Amino acid sequence: MSCQVIGSIGKNNSHFVKVQRQPMALFFMHGGGGFVENTTLAAAAALIGIAGTISGGILGVTGFCRIAKKDQKEEKKECQEEGQKEGIKEGLLKADTEYIRRRIDDVLLEQRETNKTLNVHAERLTRVEESAKQAHKRIDEHIGQERS
Repeated sequence: MSCQVIGSIGKNNSHFVKVQRQPMALFFMHGGGGFVENTTLAAAAALIGIAGTISGGILGVTGFCRIAKKDQKEEKKECQEEGQKEGIKEGLLKADTEYIRRRIDDVLLEQRETNKTLNVHAERLTRVEESAKQAHKRIDEHIGQERS
């Protein structure tokens, strides 16, 4: 393998060297080591770069979709929790309303019983008053008979 110096650049005197064995090969030498730039290697590097870019895009899209699904699940869970809380509040409200309705029914029944009792007492009072009135008449008649 033979090498031919093409030129040098920079303060460090880095050299471009042309290698005879490999066609279209160009080495960049810097202090005895460095990187190789070859057309086939450049093509492979370009393909690797393209593959990396495509896989990065795919991974980015799948990551975005996963996060979007996760956000949707969290929103759904939050909506369900809010719905459950509202359902609990609504259930408590219905239970309280039903309790109030039953208590009102109980009060109405008690009021009816009280009205019946009052009617019975009113009838008895009327009879007692009539009886007292008749008793007074008889007493007055009896007193009138004794005076005569």
